[in-house]
Amino acid sequence: MRVKKLVYVAVIAVVCLNFGANAMNDNALGVRICRGAELNYQRALGGGTRLELGASWAHGGDFFGLRASYHVLHRNIEGGFNWYLGPDAYIALTNDPQVHGRFKPGIEHDFNVSGVPLLISLDAPIGIQIIPSTGLSWDIGLGIRWTF
Repeated sequence: MRVKKLVYVAVIAVVCLNFGANAMNDNALGVRICRGAELNYQRALGGGTRLELGASWAHGGDFFGLRASYHVLHRNIEGGFNWYLGPDAYIALTNDPQVHGRFKPGIEHDFNVSGVPLLISLDAPIGIQIIPSTGLSWDIGLGIRWTF
């Protein structure tokens, strides 16, 4: 089942390569699907940088988390296909109750769909778990946002 999801995400990424306007949007609001669902907001800060904030929940309310990322436009690959880098921090509270914290180098690819106010993103960073224990964590997320 996991391989099937990865193939599905890869197909979406390849299809989106053909779309694009070459600009960073001032605002983007939408959802990001990873281990759960995340309501997500992006704000351009100028100079090819942006701030991303998210609130997530998963598994029937097993946890609630907050995420903040700072992205720098690393490279416009082609058309509306962009590559961003920057730090990402996450903190979550579970039903146990237990607090989890993670810091990761943010790596995100996004696609501005030409002629439609839509931004599709894919990220798959490796994180460093810092609370309650240390270790590595891996995550993959697919975001769909309305741009304005």
